[in-house]
Amino acid sequence: MSADKVAITANPDPRAPDECVLYVDAALVEAGTFRFSRDADKTSPLADELFALPEIEAFEVSPRRIRLRKSGDASWRAVGPRLGAAVRSALAKGVPLVPPAMLESLPAEPTFRAAVEAVLEAEINPGLAHHSGHVTVVDVQGNDVYVTMGGGCQGCGFADATLRDGVERTLRERIPNFGQLIDTTDHAAGERPYVPYAGAD
Repeated sequence: MSADKVAITANPDPRAPDECVLYVDAALVEAGTFRFSRDADKTSPLADELFALPEIEAFEVSPRRIRLRKSGDASWRAVGPRLGAAVRSALAKGVPLVPPAMLESLPAEPTFRAAVEAVLEAEINPGLAHHSGHVTVVDVQGNDVYVTMGGGCQGCGFADATLRDGVERTLRERIPNFGQLIDTTDHAAGERPYVPYAGAD
């Protein structure tokens, strides 16, 4: 598929008005999540294109997803068409969107998984156990971690808040190069109906 025909869907985050997720119908990177900020020295075709837009301050890219953070008063609706053009322009160059040095910085998956599980067991699950809950790693791809939430956390109305504001934040603080936490839990099968939390991401 040529770059100009790649479908891109924008999804502004209602919990964080300055953030927006682009879902891209093309492979952006093989695995993992990589972060770029305007004031950093990391460069890539995607960073060159996105940071040419004055509103964009930072972004993270994963296999088919780009999460962006903007500054200023411009709405995502106003910025959106230029975002799509920037991503397609980067794809059209036909070179890796993430620098080799960043790809090589990814830890070995078994070592990374062991580090994540150690933090879960030592710092996170003991607290969740007070509410009969727990988090379990089911897969690691690059520096992205797939988990399930069990016990009292499965189906809990505050599951999203627990995952984002508690579990993911702790893992980011403890583990270098942590990517993103992906919840694979079937919350509808839990003890209580799942209601996404509208708090901070």
